[in-house]
Amino acid sequence: MPQLLQLQKDSPKDVVAVTFCVDQSDTAETVVDDLKSLALDELTTRQMTTVNFISKTGVEDVIEHYKSGTVPCVMVVGKDGKLVKLFDEEFTYAGDVVPLVNQLLGK
Repeated sequence: MPQLLQLQKDSPKDVVAVTFCVDQSDTAETVVDDLKSLALDELTTRQMTTVNFISKTGVEDVIEHYKSGTVPCVMVVGKDGKLVKLFDEEFTYAGDVVPLVNQLLGK
């Protein structure tokens, strides 16, 4: 994830990193407060200045909705708002995500 944040720092007008936190085990809304605290702690520890969303639905519903094989995953979305590529299962930021984003930026 640090490489993705570096892309955002290098191209702040063209790259926006967004995190989406989802609970791994429960679908109850009571989990949201706990998840907010955990997410905030993680984002603060990593000094990540991103937009952060917290899901009120469980992990299975999120995986089904976004047609991901697993979480965590990375979605690269173009300026037009359309999904360019979903990275799930086996990927690396340095080897997969960053080169695609740089290609989209024309670098």
